[in-house]
Order: sequence, then C-alpha cells, then structure tokens
Amino acid sequence: TVSRNWLPPSLLIGIYIVYIKEKTMGAAFGRAISYSCLLLIAYNIPEKLRRISVFLLLVTLLKDAKTPKSLGSWYNRMMGWVGISLSQAAVRLRMLRRPRRIILIRHGESQGNVDKSVYARIPDNKLELSPKGKMQAVAAAKKLKEMIGDESLLYYTSPYTRARQTHQILSEWVGQAPHIVEARLREQDFGNFQNPEQMRHSMEERANFGRFYYRFASGESGADVYDRMSSFFNTFFRHMDTLERNRYDNYIIVSHGLTMRLFLMRYLKWSVEQFEQVHNPDNCEMWVLERKFGSGRYELKTEIKYGNTSVTGPHSVPAGMRRVRRKSPMSMDFSNCTRNSSRNPLDPISTSNGGCPPAAASSSKSNNRKSASLQKKERVSVDIAATYCSDNNNNTHHQKTEEVKGQQQATANESESSSSFRDSLP
Repeated sequence: TVSRNWLPPSLLIGIYIVYIKEKTMGAAFGRAISYSCLLLIAYNIPEKLRRISVFLLLVTLLKDAKTPKSLGSWYNRMMGWVGISLSQAAVRLRMLRRPRRIILIRHGESQGNVDKSVYARIPDNKLELSPKGKMQAVAAAKKLKEMIGDESLLYYTSPYTRARQTHQILSEWVGQAPHIVEARLREQDFGNFQNPEQMRHSMEERANFGRFYYRFASGESGADVYDRMSSFFNTFFRHMDTLERNRYDNYIIVSHGLTMRLFLMRYLKWSVEQFEQVHNPDNCEMWVLERKFGSGRYELKTEIKYGNTSVTGPHSVPAGMRRVRRKSPMSMDFSNCTRNSSRNPLDPISTSNGGCPPAAASSSKSNNRKSASLQKKERVSVDIAATYCSDNNNNTHHQKTEEVKGQQQATANESESSSSFRDSLP
C-alpha cells in the first residue's frame, strides 16, 4: 500500500528533476521509471535498512539534478551536517562501548619479596608466588567476585611467572575469561642477575635521584616504562573501541607495582612530582577506575596512599588527580603570547621619530583575543606615547628653528659690520 501511494508522486518528481537536466522528455521519463523502481525496492527492504535506502535515493536525485545555487548550498550544508553528526555518533558509540571498570591488580607476594638474594641466581621473570602470595591472590579473587558479580571480564596479564600465577588463581575463583599476555606490562627491568649489595646501593641512590628518571645498570628507568605504557595505551583503547570485537564490562590488568603507578600517571596525566608522591601498591592490592556515566572517561575510585605519611600522616590521592584533566600540568600556556606578523623579525627596530618607539598596532587576531578593557588601556598607552613623541618632535623642531634663526642673525650682523667697515675706508 505504501509503495502504491508513493509511485505517482515519485514518477512526477523524477520526470521533473531529470527534465530540468536533460531537456528531453524521453530521457526524463526513462530515468524517472528507474528511480521509481529503486523506491519500490527500498520499501521492500527490511525496516532497519529502509530509511538508509531512501536517504541514499534522495541523495542520488539531488546530485543528478541541475538545481539552483541555493538548493546546492543547502545540499552541501546538509551533507556536512550529516557527516559531522555521523562522526560524533561513531565516537560516542565507541566511548559507550568501553568497559564499566578498569581494575589494576598487583601480583601476590613472590620469592623475591621474601628473599632478595634469589635475584642473584633466578631471573626476575621466573620468580614464583610464595605460599602467602597464593593466599593473597585468593583473597583478591573473592573481593573481585564480590565487586563485579556475574559481569563479563577480560584479562590483560604480564608475562612474568608471578603475575600469570596470580591470574590463574583469579580465574579459578572468579571464572574463566579471555586473557591476553602483554609483554609491555612487565616489571621494570633492574638488570640481569642482581648482586644484592649492588642493588641496595642502587636503591639508596634512586631515592636521592628520583624514581622516574633513575636508570639501573643494564636496566630501565621509570621513564622507559612510561614510554612502554604510552605504546600500550594505543593498543589498549583501540581494542576497547573496535566495534568488531566483543564488549566486556570489566578489564582486569594483572601487573606490577611501578607499572600500575605509571599506568595511572599516563592516563590521569600526572606530573613527575605527583608520581613521586604516590606510594607503591601492596601485593594483590586493587586500584579501580570507573567510567563516568554517559562518557568514555574514567575516574579513580580507590583510596591510594599519597605524600610523606611519616610526616603528615596517611592521606589519599587528591581529588584533582583522580580524573582526566583537560590540560597536562607539564604543558605550557602560550595563550598570552602575541606577535606582530606585519614586521619581519630580522628587520631592525626603527629609531625614527626622535628616538621614540613606534606605536605599532597589534595584529587583529591578538586584538580579538584580548578583553575590551585591556584594549582600552593599550589605546590610552599608545595615545600617551604618541603625544610624548610628538611633543619631543615639536620641541626638537623648535630648538632647531631657534638655532637657524640665531645663525642667520649672526650672519646678517657680520655682513652689516663688514659693509660698514668698508664704508669707513678712505
């Protein structure tokens, strides 16, 4: 019924539009029939795709017609609006597909946490959990199960043995789920087989030098791990936002203490000074980032030790460090910097006008950014400078005029005296 009702007007519209362009009735009638057939086919398409088909048909008609300029500009604006709307909708859809939580979990207590000497004979990546570390993983699994319930989850795991063992215990208690072993989530490299005495000296030196920039011999600095996190972020959020992948309510990252802190530093845009104040998490401690309602941004919900607790007492990360800020504290603000684009910076400054500085006007772009009161003050300053310069110029000109008059008078007096002397000669 809908197709029959649309057939006559679609034929008439199609004939008229094509006739405007072709100026022949035969071509107009033939092409109008093809458009009408397309319209009939569009209305036989399932409901979900029907509107898209009709929209594409209308776009074809508009592009095929020799329309006036006003209609053409309207069409261009409509296409631009549609493109912007679709782009914004795609971004919003990707953000809304992001998981509800990102949960960072440090591994349980390992053999190296109990006995530092094992680093001299066992590689760091092969250290296993201690019996206490396994119990810590079980307690963390129970807490995680209570938090997420039956929600879906995906694991990202460090390739180190202690982190993979922690993930295995979590999976046994919370439930099996897909997991990805990510090498960029590994612990900071402190070197190969580590001499305990040398490591003790390096730790003392790092405390004085700073955790972020200090580099261990044959190892990494905190800045190197930060670069790894920046690379991992591209993969991590691309995995979240890809529409072809399954959506999960929770992303669980089983990693290491320094890696967790640098993960938050990278996402929440902490400065180096702020990072230095954040305490390392305990074994199997969980840090939770929750997505804000209606957006794709996350906010830190866990209370994390921050600052010198031995002096000020225990307190948590400030509220300003718990969410993503618009500007990084490490960035510089150049909004107040202006330049005069009309003058070549290599040209010397003019010293005319009696040595007074030229009253050059600012560029129009900088004037637009300035407030009205500031512009008024600048205009007053320019007027005062111009008046001062003109007064100086007038004074200088007056002085020069008086000097010239004096010289002329002296010359006249000399000529008069010489003539009178000549007259007095016999």
